[in-house]
Amino acid sequence: MHNSGTHIIKVLLPSQTMQRCRSAALRLLCASAIILACIALPGLAGAQAPQSEQTTQVVKNPKTSQEWELTADRVSTNHAAGIVQAWGHAVLRSGNDYLSGDFIEYFRDSGWIYLKGNVHSYWHDYDIYADEAQFDLVNKTGKLTNGILFIEQGSLVVKGKEFDKTGEDTYTFTEATLTGCEGSNPAWSIKTDTGDLTVGDYANVYSSQFLVKGTPILYAPYMRVPLRADRQTGFLPPTYGSSSRLGGFYSQPFFWAIDAERDLTAYADYFGKRGPMVGLEYRSADDAQTHGLWRMDYIDDKVVVDNQSEQEEEFENSGLIRTNHQRYWLRSKYDGWTFDPDYQVKLDLDYASDQTFLRTYNHLHTRYSQSYNDFLNDFGRGIDTIDSLTRTSTGLATRTWGGEYAMNLRAAYTENFNYMNGNQPGDKNPTVQVLPELSAYAYKQQLLNSPFEIQADSSLTYFTRNYGTSGGRFDVLPQLSLPLASPYGSIIPRMGWRETMYSATQDNSSSDVDEGTQDRQLFSYGAAAFSEVSGTYDLGTPPALLAPDASLAGTSTWVGLRHAIQPRVDYSWTQNVEQRSLPEYDQYDRIGAQNQVTYSLTNLLNRKRGTVNVAKDEDGKPDPFVAYSYRDFLRLLIEQSYDFREADRNTDLNEYPRRPFGDVLAQTDFYPLDWLSLTNKTYTSPYGEGITRFENTVGFYDPQYGQLSVGFTQYSKIDEYKRQNRSAINMLTLRGQLNLPQDLTLETVYQYDIRNDIPITTDIGLTWHAQCYDVTAFYSATQYDRSIALWVSILGFKSPGISLSQNTNNSN
Repeated sequence: MHNSGTHIIKVLLPSQTMQRCRSAALRLLCASAIILACIALPGLAGAQAPQSEQTTQVVKNPKTSQEWELTADRVSTNHAAGIVQAWGHAVLRSGNDYLSGDFIEYFRDSGWIYLKGNVHSYWHDYDIYADEAQFDLVNKTGKLTNGILFIEQGSLVVKGKEFDKTGEDTYTFTEATLTGCEGSNPAWSIKTDTGDLTVGDYANVYSSQFLVKGTPILYAPYMRVPLRADRQTGFLPPTYGSSSRLGGFYSQPFFWAIDAERDLTAYADYFGKRGPMVGLEYRSADDAQTHGLWRMDYIDDKVVVDNQSEQEEEFENSGLIRTNHQRYWLRSKYDGWTFDPDYQVKLDLDYASDQTFLRTYNHLHTRYSQSYNDFLNDFGRGIDTIDSLTRTSTGLATRTWGGEYAMNLRAAYTENFNYMNGNQPGDKNPTVQVLPELSAYAYKQQLLNSPFEIQADSSLTYFTRNYGTSGGRFDVLPQLSLPLASPYGSIIPRMGWRETMYSATQDNSSSDVDEGTQDRQLFSYGAAAFSEVSGTYDLGTPPALLAPDASLAGTSTWVGLRHAIQPRVDYSWTQNVEQRSLPEYDQYDRIGAQNQVTYSLTNLLNRKRGTVNVAKDEDGKPDPFVAYSYRDFLRLLIEQSYDFREADRNTDLNEYPRRPFGDVLAQTDFYPLDWLSLTNKTYTSPYGEGITRFENTVGFYDPQYGQLSVGFTQYSKIDEYKRQNRSAINMLTLRGQLNLPQDLTLETVYQYDIRNDIPITTDIGLTWHAQCYDVTAFYSATQYDRSIALWVSILGFKSPGISLSQNTNNSN
């Protein structure tokens, strides 16, 4: 066939041609057609003269039946030998795959193809460039000379002298360079003598060098480089640094992608003044309801503290020593289910070797803030403070029935560092362990067909400890309430009866606790009354919203305001019962008498905003419309309590006069704009002592420039009958992440003790985001340690960063 554009010849195998020419007449007709075609297209059966138009042929491999379309400036076919040759802009295409070059020679029977000059192939979602190439299209093998592989999944380029294609996506290569950077002199690269790779998996390189701007800085006999965007097993970039307390340090992580739901990271660290440390992090996410995070760090510390005179400055006033070389910290969270999704399981582990490990090794992957914030963000539960002298681990199994009933089985173990590592003797440890506790709950629900609502809590617990009373406790608290609603508000009176029974099995201390069986009854009642008065105000609708036009897209204004006032009164009374002879295991064994009323007034302001948006109608023309959004932009709360028992108190009046009125709380939550927030809590004494507590935070957020929050906290010293010996605190906290010019990101956490004029924490991280890598420098300083660390993130592995969300330092 011939037209004014392209010559198209469909070449079929001889067997296929004869199948279409079965009869003698048809054979004669076919032979005539072939002869005419040869006359019309001279050179088809032998050498062809150059043509000014491109020629396209469809070639089919007899072994795979795969059709390839060959297009070139000039095509020559030798049917007898089964060879097709093409010159000039030659392209062989099948579906999305194609091979191109200045010259192509295709062997039809074997499916072998030879390409030379400006070779380019797009093969299974990756690109191949070479001076020369050979491919076996049947077995998916081949060879490249001076080849380049661009693997989009891993954003990696592999350039080598010789490539052997050993399978569909596998290669071996010699004298090669791997990089993820652009340019003739890349920012980083890996140079290797030999290697092999699997596209979408890994490249293994041998006798390799890591180069920065063409200069070798690291030699490795073997390296494994990931070639895909998702997580892959391999060594992660190391971290280098120095600490005034720990000396120079180095951390080398290794990441193991176990499967799609699980991975493990192993850390090999070295601290110049303390020795080697090892760490593990295991993560799992089996399904939407099951996930876990486990971390452990261990070091055989060169330094011990056998007496108080050897104690570091930070810990010299603790009164504790540390005689152990073996130091560790195990922490984890796990949420999941067993047998059935209604059987939920939660596990919290927080177990350390001594009282100073968390503060001493507050670096790298052992950093307290990293674990605290990861646990809080992923599981909604944190861990004990960094300087706590006790750490508690808990296991909890829960079974629920339709949101009305639940049952828990809990065990808790608390370690107390006061009785470990050469401090007080362990047999004098009074720390209570819960082994176990069985609890049952009936959530608030209607009592039969009556207007009453009922709820109940109950628990059966066994407590044990080395020194002091151990034993069992059964506690039950049913509560009855009566919701009463009217057009003017609601009142909910309530009453409860707590019955607690004890069985003390031993008491090896000199306490006043009576052994044997005891019980306690506590009656309580109260009421809550609340209402709401609101008004809606029309701020007027401008013409732009009444008749929206496409030219006014983005026009936005407030059109309405809602103001709500919510008064509330809560009253609580609890019976006064003598409890000194009862065992004391936790806070529920000493429930104080109560006779108090709390009253509050809340103001809520909500705005209605109209914005002109533009969509397209069925004909593709602009179709303007008005969209409305709502925001609670201001909340004002005023609250105070009055204690009737304090008003009637007759003890210690000479030292502590009666003060039944509590501080007045004024709380403001203000969100005027998308990028601005202001929160404030102010407690003011009604007895002329001014502000006793002040917490204020201003937050700024912009998706382009980052985020910044500035907080100020002030506690006044208080010595009252109900609040004795509270220390004064004046603390400034700054947290920020700023996106700077030149691809820089600045992260900072800064805490300053204004009262004592002491910086508590200074963390500053600066990251430069280059085209193919990130470089992060991190500086951290406290009163007792200063450190700096540096790491490079390449091949898609992200920098650790600095946590911005939680104050992790205890002021005590």
